[in-house]
Amino acid sequence: MEQEHNPKQTGTISKIEVQKKNKQRYNIYIDGDYAFAVHEDILISQRLQKGKEITASELDVITAEEQYKKAERAAYHYLSYRPRTRKEIKDSLLRKDVEAGIVEQILDKLETEGYINDLDFALRWVSERIQLKLKGPLVLKEELRQKGISSRDIAEALGQLEYEEQVDACMRLAEKKWDQVKKRYTEKREQKHKLMMYLQRRGFSFEVIQPVIQRLEES
Repeated sequence: MEQEHNPKQTGTISKIEVQKKNKQRYNIYIDGDYAFAVHEDILISQRLQKGKEITASELDVITAEEQYKKAERAAYHYLSYRPRTRKEIKDSLLRKDVEAGIVEQILDKLETEGYINDLDFALRWVSERIQLKLKGPLVLKEELRQKGISSRDIAEALGQLEYEEQVDACMRLAEKKWDQVKKRYTEKREQKHKLMMYLQRRGFSFEVIQPVIQRLEES
């Protein structure tokens, strides 16, 4: 845990020491007293060294850069697990009490670098979820909406789904559910109705469900 900032943070740097638990962070001492801690990136960019005079304006710059770099590292760490949408990263940073202005700067940078691409995210999401999770377009649309994907990108991603691809996923899902429905309900009409309701809740349209149920009945 870092020490609390010393109220007296301006003056001459008397000592710089690397932290024991984080070799990339340095404790800065002003006139013999601990003043603040910075990442090595700021140590280099601001040319902090023993004997350097720190003015109030320079301290403001150091503090702002430290806040930005800390938030930026948090964003890269959050992205390291899996791709994220712009909204997911924004929400994550805001939960860490990062200033809204800094958040937007980081998001714009990540988009420029290609780390954020909501359309690519939506395309992958739709392709993977319909194949692996057997979820239909209506459910996928809501999932993407909750992740902050724009209506235009959602429409483009869902537009990649071929009709036969939807029927295939719906059929696989129906086959898994069909035996359960037949065991629980005896009347064929009720079996058909319950299966249809289930497939609709999973996001498939009537145009996709109808031929699936017909094939099941024929088989």
